[in-house]
Amino acid sequence: MSQTVLVQSKSLARKTQRPLVLGALVLAMFMSAIEMTIISTAMPSIVGELGGFSLYSWVFSGFSLMQAVTTPIYGKLSDLFGRKPVFIVGVVIFLVGSVLCGLATSMLMLVIFRVIQGFGAGAVQPVAMTIIGDMYSVEERAKIQGYFSSVFGISSVIGPLFGGMIVQYSHWSWIFWMNVPLGILAVAGVLFYLHEGVEKQKRSIDYAGSGLFFITITSLMVVLIQGGVAWSWTSPQILALLLAVAVGTGMFLRQESRASEPMMPLPLWKNRFIAIGNMATLTSGAIVIGLTSFLPAYIQGVMGGTAFVAGFALTVMTIGWPIAAWLAGYSILKMGTRPTMEGP
Repeated sequence: MSQTVLVQSKSLARKTQRPLVLGALVLAMFMSAIEMTIISTAMPSIVGELGGFSLYSWVFSGFSLMQAVTTPIYGKLSDLFGRKPVFIVGVVIFLVGSVLCGLATSMLMLVIFRVIQGFGAGAVQPVAMTIIGDMYSVEERAKIQGYFSSVFGISSVIGPLFGGMIVQYSHWSWIFWMNVPLGILAVAGVLFYLHEGVEKQKRSIDYAGSGLFFITITSLMVVLIQGGVAWSWTSPQILALLLAVAVGTGMFLRQESRASEPMMPLPLWKNRFIAIGNMATLTSGAIVIGLTSFLPAYIQGVMGGTAFVAGFALTVMTIGWPIAAWLAGYSILKMGTRPTMEGP
């Protein structure tokens, strides 16, 4: 989504109600972000009712995998058809997945419905950020992006606590159904208050690259989740999957080097700041998601705590996130990106 083909004329720009659209986008981002944290404290109760503990990790991984694979596709589609329709379709798919998740009667069904959720979530964050880039000037974006970063921090703080309260005083299905009113408000805000003009351009979508990425990452995830648990590390299944990862990686790199509009432009990785930034994000994300996924199960299953206590433990752990995100938005404006990242 590096090239923006959205063109807003002066008349269209005047019709767009920026505060209302921003509020709708924040709601959608919050809805998508909180799904990764609110479900963590509910998972022990979900497993207790549905069974299928062997699929525990896939409830998180299935959502994240589909979100990662579909994000670049939605980016291209938003260039072709406009931000508004792609964003609305993504939110609707997410809401359909949310309703189905609440109706799941087995762990396998829950995993499948979480994949549908992730399929829709892939449109929410990237398209929302692009809409922000279209509506606001370069000088205004740092402050707005600080607000958006705070959304993830706030969701990480209140998500586990709220999830624990829902499980303790109601039924776990409401952690999914609560998305419906939020999603409807987000769709309404963008539908009625965002006005855009789209410059039609002939663009190509790297379906082959997306498919290879999906196959490779899925194979790697199966190895990491099932290896040493369901299958031994030297079993034929694990070795076959590792071979698929190696072959898939090679084919993916080859496809991206020759595609006219690749899913992941390889020259970007030659930029030291992009490479280091992505590796830092990968490392920190793995640590945070790993803790939020399994700490509640340990507190409730091993330590004997309640879902509310497990949620409170995660809340205390992540309370610094929104504070730091809010401060970073202002620091970037005053000091620049590099001093903010490096610190004093």
